[in-house]
Amino acid sequence: MIANISGYGIVQGIATCLDTLAAQSFGRGDNEMVGIYTQRCFILMCLTLTPIVLIWVNAKPFLLAIVPEVECCELASQYLKILSTGIPPYVIFELSKHYLQAQGIFHANTYVLIFCAPLNVILNYVLVWDKNIGIGFIGAPIAVVLTDYLMAILSVCYVIYIEGHQCWHGWSKEALRNWGYMSHLALSGVLTIEAEWLAFEILTFAAARLGTTELATQTVLSTMCVLCYQIPMGMGIAASTRVGNLVGAGLGQSAAIASKASIYVGAIFGTLNGLILFALRDKVGALFSNDQDVIRMTAEILPYGAMYQINDALSAVTGGLLRGQGRQNISGYVNLIFYYIFALPVGLYLCFGLDWQLAGLWIGICVALVSVSVIQIIVVIKADWEQIIQKSIEEFEHENEENNV
Repeated sequence: MIANISGYGIVQGIATCLDTLAAQSFGRGDNEMVGIYTQRCFILMCLTLTPIVLIWVNAKPFLLAIVPEVECCELASQYLKILSTGIPPYVIFELSKHYLQAQGIFHANTYVLIFCAPLNVILNYVLVWDKNIGIGFIGAPIAVVLTDYLMAILSVCYVIYIEGHQCWHGWSKEALRNWGYMSHLALSGVLTIEAEWLAFEILTFAAARLGTTELATQTVLSTMCVLCYQIPMGMGIAASTRVGNLVGAGLGQSAAIASKASIYVGAIFGTLNGLILFALRDKVGALFSNDQDVIRMTAEILPYGAMYQINDALSAVTGGLLRGQGRQNISGYVNLIFYYIFALPVGLYLCFGLDWQLAGLWIGICVALVSVSVIQIIVVIKADWEQIIQKSIEEFEHENEENNV
């Protein structure tokens, strides 16, 4: 949890600024700026993550302040210390991913992950469980770090030797200028991701207070929702790139059509995900546990997870569209308001106040996500595309003025 919230979530959030800046630059045919924005984002990540990595390396005192079990803190601090060495390659992988996606190159990272994902499983088994090589618990973060380095190397090699290099014109001093707009977009991206991730971690802590069966059920539900989210997440990425390219090219009407089409497709896939989960509600629990109480409770609560899918897909797609427009700050504010002012208080009250247990937590999060997706749909549909394009042009002109100083 600490690694996700304080590290990986921040990297992913900052990188979303490229969904706006790099995609729009590529759309207007300014290939060089795609590379410059990527360099600028890299520097921003380095400045942001350096103190975080230092905290990870010296995490034990912080962990002891919040967790009483000394042995648990010792293991967690060892895990974070090793994992910190994987942050640099993870940054490079995320940047290369968004750099390529801005150019409409989506398959490169798919190839990398198809190779690295199963390799990570093998490394985990060998380093943790193998009787001859395995080193136990500490082998798990080592496997993650090795995989991070391999993903970074393969991604960079793809850019150099296959495609994507046309937008890289070498390191430029222009990357050191005009940080204001990028920082604003990056902060909005971090806020959007962290708001949702942290809300789910809080729900997990709440479920743990209900008992081991509820915690196990929450883990099953969260895992299934994360699995189902992969398709909408991909659609959101594609939507942000497509709309960003069209905005950069000044094609407002085409961007509006692409936005509506993305929302329709998102609704279809979200509905399919929900129907599949609902149909398999009696069988999903058995995939994760032999405990009959967990299987029964999973079947009872999973319908809420099924309802969650429709709006989760719509939220992912509209969030991507807002990034393409350069208005991800709206996603950040909406997520923050509805998760923390509504979802968590209502969910916790239903759970503990009215004794609705785990169902109460999921009802709160479902209603909040409905609100988030509806508001984002309205904002996207009602968008003033001429104004959005004009802002993109103004940022482009401002960038040129700064670079010519």
